[in-house]
Amino acid sequence: MYKKNILYLHGLGGRGDDYIGKELKKYLAFTKLYCPTLHPSSNIAINSVSSLLKKDWDLIITFSFGSLLLKENWSEEIATPVIFINPLFEQTSYVNFFKYIPNFTTTPTSLYKIKKIDRDFFRNCISKNVAFSNKYLIYSNQDEVSDYSHLKKSELNIFKEVFALNEKHNIKDLSVIKSLVKRIL
Repeated sequence: MYKKNILYLHGLGGRGDDYIGKELKKYLAFTKLYCPTLHPSSNIAINSVSSLLKKDWDLIITFSFGSLLLKENWSEEIATPVIFINPLFEQTSYVNFFKYIPNFTTTPTSLYKIKKIDRDFFRNCISKNVAFSNKYLIYSNQDEVSDYSHLKKSELNIFKEVFALNEKHNIKDLSVIKSLVKRIL
């Protein structure tokens, strides 16, 4: 039987074999899950993601900063379903996060140049009537890195489904992802 190919893009300072990567492999053993460790320099990581997106994926899962890396390579041709887990919506979220990242080689000022997933991104999707018919959002309502309370219903409505978890940024219970992936694939 053909196993579906899934790409997981980890968060800032993370690794492909971090807690979420390991948990995804456990929960999604029925798939071929590719969890590369991306370079800590955002520019090199962006190029790596660009190369990765040239392959055929049945699903892409992003966590935190991984969402920004996908957004930096975003095109309307990305028809692949995407699950965004705790994406960073505001620059201040990750600028304050640097002190937790060992050996991080990008300065906060260079990150300001990255096209971030922010409210303008969602507003543009809404104004262009771009429906994320196969894009999903999972966010933590107790997230200490990003505040999702500012999102408006119209911004959330562009997603096919939205899940709010009672978790911190580094979510521990990924069971919702397993059932969601089974429905998507």
